[in-house]
Amino acid sequence: MFEKLVNFRDLGGLKTRSGETVKKHRLLRSGVLQDLPKNEQDTLVDTYELRTVVDLRRDDELVKHPDDQIDGVKNYHISIMEGDTKTTTQETLMQSIDEHDVHGLMKGLYRQLIMNPYAQKQYRAFVDVLLKQEIGAVLFHCQAGKDRTGLAAAIILTILGVSEADIMEDYLKTNASRKQANEEMAKGLRAKGKTEQEIERFLALMSVSADFLEAAYDEANKNYGSFDAYITKALYVSDKERQKLKDMYLIG
Repeated sequence: MFEKLVNFRDLGGLKTRSGETVKKHRLLRSGVLQDLPKNEQDTLVDTYELRTVVDLRRDDELVKHPDDQIDGVKNYHISIMEGDTKTTTQETLMQSIDEHDVHGLMKGLYRQLIMNPYAQKQYRAFVDVLLKQEIGAVLFHCQAGKDRTGLAAAIILTILGVSEADIMEDYLKTNASRKQANEEMAKGLRAKGKTEQEIERFLALMSVSADFLEAAYDEANKNYGSFDAYITKALYVSDKERQKLKDMYLIG
């Protein structure tokens, strides 16, 4: 259905532990929305009922790769990472790729996303957008649609009562969804003379692994008691707000 839009999926259809189902055409995730052909924009609006886009990238990422402005769609910019802090970014990871273990770096990034006060504040702002979306779909994304977006998906799905196993299954779909895009990027790196070892590390960086998200869960467990408690204690999502989100985004 989409050729240009990478790593897209509708979270609708996921089951909760209580037997309810996430509504379709309400929660969408993807990579960056840049240079989408008109037919793909129309599909998002007409088929998936897109009404709101939440861009989780930093300011400098927006400047380099601006989102398309789709008619009738409201846009929010909620940067999860501060541009002027030492928080690990994809760019600094790429700079370190020849010197460090990619998995170790990525696990460190996820731990930072859990504990960084700015990131906590911004993920709370993301929840606030979801609380206002009475009709239509919210699409949230970062650049590749895998890390900041993956944690955002884990947050809302945990609130809705989806199991960690099912959240992980959705999270790992990124590897299949990004396969073609990653292969094209790897081809470009080969053309620039990069070694196969460098390309292998790059592909690891542009993929996801269960131990990345598990690192986030572990950090939340150590500091808050559980990932669910992190949502309560760090993001300040109340029981009343949780119930409202369930009423809005679940069926049956």
